Amino acid sequence: MNLKNKTLFQCSKKNLARNQIFKDRHKGESCYIFGNGISLKEMDLTQFSDKVSLGCTYLWFHKDFDALDVRYYATIAPFWFYPFWRHTITKKIERNHHSPMQKRLQKQHPDINFFTSLSNRFGLYGSNIYYVHHFNVPNPGKETFDMTGAFYYRGVLDALIGMAIYMGFTSAHLVGFDYTHSPQRILHFYEKGHGKIQSHDDYNADFFKLAQQYIDLTTITTNGSTSKTLKYIEYKDFTGLEPFFRENTELVSKEYLDTMAILDDYLIY
Repeated sequence: MNLKNKTLFQCSKKNLARNQIFKDRHKGESCYIFGNGISLKEMDLTQFSDKVSLGCTYLWFHKDFDALDVRYYATIAPFWFYPFWRHTITKKIERNHHSPMQKRLQKQHPDINFFTSLSNRFGLYGSNIYYVHHFNVPNPGKETFDMTGAFYYRGVLDALIGMAIYMGFTSAHLVGFDYTHSPQRILHFYEKGHGKIQSHDDYNADFFKLAQQYIDLTTITTNGSTSKTLKYIEYKDFTGLEPFFRENTELVSKEYLDTMAILDDYLIY
């Protein structure tokens, strides 16, 4: 760490030390790790209620969210929970429409342990709120799966896998992380349509190679998709059910869709 990060770490040790309670909490267990990919439009989430789940970002918009045993949730984007933010696309400072929705949902689920970036320390706080930070660690390693220290992540999937390792899970099925599929499909379950195909399909290969020394990962695909970086199993083989498509308006309330439509990042209607 450089001096800036060393100073930040020393100032944050007390907050980060709270994460110690999660160390090996689920030693030897299996879990589901949920993303927000468009493949969720083709899945019945009630089929994944038999194990502890880790969720992220907008998963709790999904109408079947309460059918899952989600005990851990992550929204790790920096400076996400303040009244104003810098738009990720336009880079303009503007009112943050994400924050009120996320804060309200977080309060509605006090039984879920919620993880966010240390940068949100003064924007989101509570007894079930926990913080992680990467301190600009350039590469992952065994020591960077420590949630009380420099915790490596470059995206929410990295963070969730690292959390699962720290908690002692020995295996996990990834659900709705479509950038682990081949071919990749981009867009999210709360967006309109069937998504878009991308040719880049070796996402995060180096990180997965390291992580799988500590946790067995399998991604759940749909419609004949495979994976070039992980073990995979199709939804129909995992559940015994055929995938069936539902549009975002069937899966997410109009209130949430209307709010998301304000943000020009997403294709909602």
